[in-house]
Formats: sequence, C-alpha cells, structure tokens
Amino acid sequence: MRSKKTSVRGLKVKTGCRTCKLRKVKCDEGRPACDRCLSTGRVCDGYGIWGGGGNGYHQRPITQKPCTGDCPQKAPIPFFSLNTVSTKELEYLEWFTCRSRIKFPGAFGSAFWDTRVLQASAREPAVLHALLALSAAHKSGSTPPGDTGADQYEQFALRQYTKAIHHLQPHFAANNAESTQIAMITCLIFVHLEFLRGHYRAGLGHLRSGIRLLREGHPHTLEVINDIPILKPCPASDDAIFEAFAHLNLQAGLLGQSSCDPRVVFKAGKQDEEYDTFTSVTHARICLDRLIHGALLINERSRQMLHDASIQAPNLRYFQRQARLAHCTWLGAFNYAHQERDRPMSLRDVFTYKLLRIYHLMTGILIETSLQPECELRFDAYYDDFASIVRRCEDMQHAIMSADQQMPGCSRHQKSHTVADMGWIPPLYFVALKCRSYSLRRRAIELLRYSVHKEGMWDAEVAANVAQEVMDLEERGIRQCFDNRVDTASCGSASQPADTLPPIPERQRLCVKVVLPDDPWNNVRLICTRRYRDGSSKTFERVFDVSIRRWRDTDFTTEPT
Repeated sequence: MRSKKTSVRGLKVKTGCRTCKLRKVKCDEGRPACDRCLSTGRVCDGYGIWGGGGNGYHQRPITQKPCTGDCPQKAPIPFFSLNTVSTKELEYLEWFTCRSRIKFPGAFGSAFWDTRVLQASAREPAVLHALLALSAAHKSGSTPPGDTGADQYEQFALRQYTKAIHHLQPHFAANNAESTQIAMITCLIFVHLEFLRGHYRAGLGHLRSGIRLLREGHPHTLEVINDIPILKPCPASDDAIFEAFAHLNLQAGLLGQSSCDPRVVFKAGKQDEEYDTFTSVTHARICLDRLIHGALLINERSRQMLHDASIQAPNLRYFQRQARLAHCTWLGAFNYAHQERDRPMSLRDVFTYKLLRIYHLMTGILIETSLQPECELRFDAYYDDFASIVRRCEDMQHAIMSADQQMPGCSRHQKSHTVADMGWIPPLYFVALKCRSYSLRRRAIELLRYSVHKEGMWDAEVAANVAQEVMDLEERGIRQCFDNRVDTASCGSASQPADTLPPIPERQRLCVKVVLPDDPWNNVRLICTRRYRDGSSKTFERVFDVSIRRWRDTDFTTEPT
C-alpha cells in the first residue's frame, strides 16, 4: 500500500505530525508534540500509529501546586482565580490532574480528557464543578473498604453536582453554539459521574440528552445513506466531544442498552471512508468502532423484521457483504501501520495493539452472525475466533502481572480501578455469553473476575456474575457430567478442542437482556428467553440480590423502558 504524501509549500514530504500535514505547513517534528502545534494552541496528532502526539495546554500560563502525599506525577493545573476556587476544591482538581486525567482515557488516550475538559473548566464554572464532582467520586473509589472518608467524598460530589447544574441554567437559556458546547461537555462528565457511582439509568438519561444536544446543535450533520442515518461531525463541531459521545453510544449498544436512537451510526472524526493505512491508533479505533456499530445495526434490523413483517428494511445481505469487506480492509491497513511503526512497543503499545485485534475478532463474529439474530447455534462455528480472543486476553493478563503496576509511593488500595473507555470487559463478556465451549467460557469468566474494575458503564463484577448465571442456567442438568469429564484448566487447540461433551442443546440456550440498576444497592435484573424449534419461546427473569450476593427467581414483570 502506498504512503500518502502531503504538499508543503511546493515540497513533497512524508514526515511531520498529522496536524501540520492537514494544515499543509512545515512541521518541526518535536517530540512528543511539535512546537508548531504547541505555539498555536493546537492538539498535535503525532507521527503515526505508535508515535508522539499530545497537547500544548501545559504551555499556557498556569498555577502549579506541588503534589502532596503519594501523587504519582506532577500534572498541569489550569489558572483559576482564588476568589472562585477554594482550597478544598483545588485539592480535588489536583486529584483529577494527577490521577483521573491519566487513568480515565484507558489504553487509547482521549483528547476530551487530556485537553478539552481542563480548558473548559478554566473558564466555565459549570464544567469546573462537574469535574470536581467526578474527581470526588473517583477518589472515593480509590479508598479501601470501610474508609470513613468515602462519605465525605460523596457529600462533596453531590454539592459540586448541584453547583454545576445551577451554573448550566444560563447556558440552556442562551441557546447558542458556545453554550451548547459547554452543556455537552458538562453532560459527558455527568454521564461518567453517574456510571462511576453505579447510577446507570441516570447516566443513560444524561447520554440521551447529550446526543440530542449534539444533533440539534448541528442538525445538518445527520445524513441518510442507504436508509442508514449517519451522524457526522461538521466543520464547526468539536471532534473531541463528538468522539466521546460516539464511544459512549457504542458502549451502551454493546451492552444492549438504548442510549438515544439505535438506528444512528456515529461517524466520528473527519477521516475518509476509504483508507490505505491508519495515521494513528485513534484513527484505527474510530474506523473499527464504526464497523461494530454497523454490525449491531444489521442485527437490530434483522430482529425487527422477524417480529414485524410490515417493516420495510434495506437489503441487509448487501450491507453484510460491505461490512465484511470493510472488516478485511481494516485488518490490512492496521497490519501495514503496525509494521511501519518507528519505535519499540511499550507496555501501553502492546495493550492497544492487542485490544484492537481482540475487538476486530469480535467484530468479525458480529458481522457474520448479524442476519440470524435469534439463532444461538450460529455462534458454534466461531470457536477459533473465541479461542483467539481468550488467548490474547490471557497474554494481556500475564503482561499486567509481570509488569510493575505500582505507582511510586502509592499502595494498591489507593489505585482506582476505573477507566472511562472500554477495554477487555466487552469481548470477554461476549465470549462468556455466546461461546458454548465449556472450557473457553470458564476461562473468560475467570479473567473477568481477575479484572475487578469498571470500564465506563461496564462493570467487570456485574459482567462476571451475569455470565456465570447464564452458564449455570444453560448447563443445568449436565453439570455433574461436565465436572467429571472436563479439565477447566486446559484448553485444546482449535482443531482439537478440550471439550469432549456434546454441544449444549438449542432448547437450553438463552438470549439475555440485562437491566442495570439506578443505585449500587439495587438489584440487577436478567431477562432470559429460550426459543424452541417450533417457534415458541419462554421468558423468565432472574434477579441478583446484592444483599445476599446471589441470584434468585422473581415473577416476570414488564421490562422498563
């Protein structure tokens, strides 16, 4: 594949950061971010899939308070007037800049968390107080069990939450582009705050409101292509905000939670539809996200047609072929970019590379099975891909265990186990639900239990408990036979699976929907449906009682909207 050249004042050049290439100006190629971008206040997008990038926010006038205690590293604190920020608030702002801002983006990084939030908080009280509330909630999650300080963090967070809502009112009344942007930034912080506190329905409510603001703020960006609504950023939109909403919308879709309009596909970023290679790991991730969302959309359309024959849907087989082709093209472009990297892979590089390959494998299964939304037998043909996902996740686990993950001067209980972006929880959850290999799904559940943390709205503990319950329900009646014949510590090759028991029969397989609580002390509901060959089905409900940490039966009730 060819490497695209950029013309700079009549010269053909291949080097330089992506930002300077797009602007068609000469880049000084400074590391990690070029001085040309820093001097103009722009975000430097780096020098390829593994190199450079960052933002020059730290070059702006700032007031730096020395980190206290066990702060892992110094980080910039934006300038604030002492008349508006109290000493207590400055402590929580310091926590965000030293810890949350580094932890939240996860493996891939985020312009929203790295730059946009801090920039907005320096001039907008609504964003500042929302950020302080989030910082308090994040700090509360880093305290050891039984720590009395957790209540103080919660009270501080609620006070800041109230202040943020109060300062938002003038922006809603103004109803202009700048006020809409402030409202969207604050809304994104609220979403993560509620997910962090375990208030999932409230978080989804904020997400719906934010996406509605996004669409109403730039209504001309909604384009219908082949009967599929495509929401694209316009030149006036903020890429960091748009991509943050796109990632959250995908999180909700993979967990089966409706965020806004499930028909809408986000096309984050201004990259072309066709590509020879990827200019950054973010570019690769954006394109893969769009493929995942497209596969979910085909699945949803297929499901609607099964239940309502009057629905006029496009040729879904055509869309599946297009998605399959794009899926193969993505892998070629990604492999090419990986080979062209100009420096050794760090531990973070290894994680991003493996995560993208894991999601690519999961996306392939989603695409291939998208036209049979209610046939659980369809997943049996993808044992090799399921096994590859689990093996790659186990490689990541070994890397985590062998690396020194301790922050200098920071004990383990003081480390937060929360990130804002998706990691390996969704693929492992997918394997545990859809792969009926007796050993593979147990290995996936074991990995979920090892990684007791949160990734946005994905909670590893909840995912492991749901997967364990589904496995128990599906294997009920054959458990004794399984225990005698299957070695859960081993797994055969793709050609010779370790599982020697016959496949779980279709009549015992479940389609499940998780209803998340709106309070960490409320129960998680699991709506299960068994479908039979004669077309009939049976639906029942299980509830995870948090008071006793066990599942129990309950009378089926109407599912909440």
